[in-house]
Amino acid sequence: MRSAALGDPGDDFRQALSTLDSSAVWSATRTARDLGRADACPLAGAGWTDWISAESDGAGTAFRIRLLPARLHNAFNSAYPVDRNNGPLWGGRGVSVAVSTGVVFEAGRFSAALSPVLLWHQNRAFAIPDTVLPGLSPFAHPWHGESLDWPQRFGPDAFSRIDSGESYARLDLGSWGVGVSTQTRWWGPARRYPLLLSNTAPGWPHAFVETTRPVSLGPLSVGGTMFWGSVKESEYWDGVSDNDRRWFTGFLVQLGLRAARSLTLTVAGTRQDQLHPDGLA
Repeated sequence: MRSAALGDPGDDFRQALSTLDSSAVWSATRTARDLGRADACPLAGAGWTDWISAESDGAGTAFRIRLLPARLHNAFNSAYPVDRNNGPLWGGRGVSVAVSTGVVFEAGRFSAALSPVLLWHQNRAFAIPDTVLPGLSPFAHPWHGESLDWPQRFGPDAFSRIDSGESYARLDLGSWGVGVSTQTRWWGPARRYPLLLSNTAPGWPHAFVETTRPVSLGPLSVGGTMFWGSVKESEYWDGVSDNDRRWFTGFLVQLGLRAARSLTLTVAGTRQDQLHPDGLA
């Protein structure tokens, strides 16, 4: 498993190598876990870090444990926030720091990762437009406040928190994988700003079903993924308590020609529904 993260130089390196490899299949979706697969980029060679143990559970099933590399992500903005593809780290004014590490476990068809992130944000003050819409936080976005939870600033003070990061537990059965995760996902063709999902925000708790490799249907190959999860409103939008959670679902289907591996058609979509305390709206 490689130590690259979505959107970082290691990810760029993997994508660049994939363009030189005629056997690589382009995909409109990826997660941080995908960057560690041995077949994610054949030209990249062996993994950047090795497994620290390979044992047997006594029943003939090998299991492996590996420590994830410690990562330090530091951002500094002198005048105003600049934040792109930083996962749970918000690049506010001043210093923002994220420290992460973790462990990966594999046993047969089951695998899991625990990858928490410790975050600290100096969150220095800067001039922001007044939010004049009634019922909204003074830090809510002044022009999209009624339709988009997009705080200009996360409160008046420095803050810290722990995020679950790129953690998951999954079971792989043939061409299919199922599991639960808080990983971020990239959906879309762009290398910097995907159209549907990216890691500009943290991941969210969700269950998923996906293909682990394309399924052959005659001259076609088909792959895809679906997820079901929930997202939570920030503390700096409105003062209404019964609309704080939303049911968040999505699907992606990718269709390709086996004779032309670089030619694909992808259909994807996401949906949000308000979750009241007593269920869906």
